[in-house]
Amino acid sequence: MSLLKSHFSASCSLMVLTFIAGKALAQVTLLPAIDPSGGTFVYGINDAGQVVGDTTPSGSSNRSAALWTGGALSVLPSPAGAPPGGLQGNAAFGINNNGVAVGLTAWPTASSNFAARAVRWENGVATDLGAFPGATVTAARSINAAGEISGTASGGFGDPSTALRWTNSGTRLVLDRLPTHTDSVAWKINSSGRIVGSSGIVDGDFQPVRSAVYWDGTSATELTTPAGYNQGDARGINDAGTIVGSSAFFDDNAFEYTAYRATAWTADAPQLLPLLDGFVASDALSVNANGFIIGAVYTDLFNAPFGIDGVPVLWTSNSVIDLRSVLAPSFPVGSQFTVTDINAANEICGYATGPGGARGFILTVPAPGAAGLMAMAGLLAARRRRTSCCG
Repeated sequence: MSLLKSHFSASCSLMVLTFIAGKALAQVTLLPAIDPSGGTFVYGINDAGQVVGDTTPSGSSNRSAALWTGGALSVLPSPAGAPPGGLQGNAAFGINNNGVAVGLTAWPTASSNFAARAVRWENGVATDLGAFPGATVTAARSINAAGEISGTASGGFGDPSTALRWTNSGTRLVLDRLPTHTDSVAWKINSSGRIVGSSGIVDGDFQPVRSAVYWDGTSATELTTPAGYNQGDARGINDAGTIVGSSAFFDDNAFEYTAYRATAWTADAPQLLPLLDGFVASDALSVNANGFIIGAVYTDLFNAPFGIDGVPVLWTSNSVIDLRSVLAPSFPVGSQFTVTDINAANEICGYATGPGGARGFILTVPAPGAAGLMAMAGLLAARRRRTSCCG
């Protein structure tokens, strides 16, 4: 096994290939920041490999929404009329196959410097999608090829959220909650306009009631919870209708989670995804056209609902693969990795945090069924065994 490092583009991206027996197993492309010492976080990728997220200059906490095309960075502007200031800056969360991105832009108000509005970017032009009445932050999360958008409006800590849909003409619609529920969150939207997310009741840090749902139009349909679980959250959906997310058991008496597992739903039938050895919890975030699923596994069950200290994994039809070993050669020792989205070309986007700050990446893995995928899984398992036995 050897590593080959080479410059990928004039944007100072870096490509790292992992080889075994002369064949490339995986490719990691590092994405540049707004300045060489700055940071990047990435959240969404389309089938052409365009990535969106945010970038911050060195020593600053103000984010700029960002688009990377072929590894080259473009900073996305605020909409015309946006007031100056705001503490959190701008971020892009989703991008469709036409290159249209969505996210949020800082829009400070008299009562909050952390306020934001949903925004849509097309050909470098930002369009204000507006703020939801009574909400501090309104964010667009995902957009399909038809231009339909999913998103969520939220208030302060402990306040309920409201799941939203924007039609391709820009009309904003409120998505229904399940009966008696007071909170809803929308995540991904697929080509047919189906949106996935959750409906529930929020209580501070916890949601003692939460159901995985999908919306056609504005109507919510609850997904089946696996036996032994009483909660769900849907995070990703592909065009075939496969939904991924998590199932949990929330103990009302102890007011804590006692189980938290990544789940895939096909035709509303839930399937718990396998864990890596030594891990107790997991969640799934995105599924592509090939049925590849990405997410994270956790050694501490308490961290899973909050996405803290997770280990990035890839689920295929045959295995669950720990992605740390293939990512680690590209980053400083001690880095932690988060994967956020996967496209039809099996390109996974995410970011590393640790020494030197945050850095976005694209990880490309072999095609489904390819011998290279199984070889990669075997290589990474062997690396883990050597690390665990040899220190």
